[in-house]
Amino acid sequence: MSHDQEYLQRHLQDIQRVHGLAHNYEIRAGYQTWLSLIQEKYQQQPSALLALCVDYIESLEAALPISEYKIHYVPRAQAIANFYRDHPEQRQQLIALLNELYDLGKPYFVRQHTYHEYLVKGLLNLKEILEKTQELWNLQQLYHQGDFHFPAGLLDLLDAYIDLLGPYQDLNYDEREPLIKGLQLQIVKTYPEEILNLFLFAIEKEAYFHYWVSKQLFFVLMEQKDKRLNQAEILEKLVQNFDLIIQKMIYAKPFILHLAFSIEKVAKAQQLNRVIVDAMVQIQFTKHSTQSIAMRRLEQIQHKVSELAVAFTQQNTLSSAQNADIEYQLPLSAVTPSRAFYSEMPLVWVDILQQEFSAFDADKKADWQIFWQHVDNVGAKKPSQKWLKKAEEILQSSIQDAYVQRVSGWMTLIEQNSPRNMRIFDSKNENTLKGVLWFLLLLPTQPEVIALLSRVVQIGYRKIAGIGANSTNLANTAIYVLLQYGESGRQALHDLYRYLSYDIAKNAIQKALDSAGEHTE
Repeated sequence: MSHDQEYLQRHLQDIQRVHGLAHNYEIRAGYQTWLSLIQEKYQQQPSALLALCVDYIESLEAALPISEYKIHYVPRAQAIANFYRDHPEQRQQLIALLNELYDLGKPYFVRQHTYHEYLVKGLLNLKEILEKTQELWNLQQLYHQGDFHFPAGLLDLLDAYIDLLGPYQDLNYDEREPLIKGLQLQIVKTYPEEILNLFLFAIEKEAYFHYWVSKQLFFVLMEQKDKRLNQAEILEKLVQNFDLIIQKMIYAKPFILHLAFSIEKVAKAQQLNRVIVDAMVQIQFTKHSTQSIAMRRLEQIQHKVSELAVAFTQQNTLSSAQNADIEYQLPLSAVTPSRAFYSEMPLVWVDILQQEFSAFDADKKADWQIFWQHVDNVGAKKPSQKWLKKAEEILQSSIQDAYVQRVSGWMTLIEQNSPRNMRIFDSKNENTLKGVLWFLLLLPTQPEVIALLSRVVQIGYRKIAGIGANSTNLANTAIYVLLQYGESGRQALHDLYRYLSYDIAKNAIQKALDSAGEHTE
């Protein structure tokens, strides 16, 4: 005897015991009145269908909770399901009868919970099972006779898959689930493009859409990352229908990750086209941080898509003269840091810095372009000697003119144009600004530099409710640079330790000072 079967038998015994308890008069009286009405109805309108229902209710099996996986352990419920399958002309009548019988007993129970729990839970489950089964049969018929054209082999597999989902398999969950998963994999690995096309077709034609068929198979398909899907014509469909697909997906992580993977592969194969690029740059990946994808991973995807779009545009410009007319874009992201529960806020300061760059004369613009290219998205914790050597060469140009004052002005601009309740920087902006701070390593010790770095530490370790530190990455970079400024830098860190109350900030400063052989008071 299986676990499910034992559970249902014990449950039935518990229901019978509850009915027999002296204080449960309402259950007994209500049940007897309800049963008398049903039996009276049968005497007036005898039928095989009603006889099955009377037997189901008399046995108290109508109170047993069931599903497609458990129905075969409840023989009277299975008999009604079999009748539904074998008599298509009476299917609507059967559903109507179950509703009528349910409504017939409701008035005799003051507490509806009692009625549901100890008399009709299984009956309501049975009605749901039959309605879901009918949906599957309707879908099956549509697949065979509708507008979507299937390869014959795929139709056979889909028929077998749909049959496994219904209430006519003498298999429990543990026996049936491996068969379902195995068939899902066989279908999506044999017919990946057809399953994708079926899902996209079902988005437009609602009658073809079904959670356990078109949607679930698409979900499994996305998990496989099938290389055969990394084609321009398929990617074009996915990016153009992104919003529609997301609306249909409760859990969209596999789709988002597959899409990012496919965009990179198609770009690497130089198969991107204008339609794909125009559609993919409209996708706001960072809005989907509730999909169990790390926030920074979404930002990385967003940045990669933007970079590929820019590269495509530059490669496909008709002439070098036209290329020259394209304004260099600073390596700063205008993407709102991903936090779906905050309203989207444009990063105004990114546009202002771009306008500042665009206003430079040609020579100055050339110097600053080299600078921005050098600080573009640095990833290491500290600069290499090679990086610093190149930075020193760059600093010999117009860049060194009031560099500290310019960067300090940028930080003021960022603070003034950023909301207080969300992160100021996404991962790309953090890394780019990290390079901006590294340039300070090449400047002599001066109070303005120490003040600027101390300010960056405070900005980075500003605590945001529900999120944490604003930017530990940038704050730790400023701490590292301060340490390189000797005694004045270490004194600034001691001052910050006393001033800041945020434990994460104090721990980071303590660790930095420990590495320099000093201890906080």
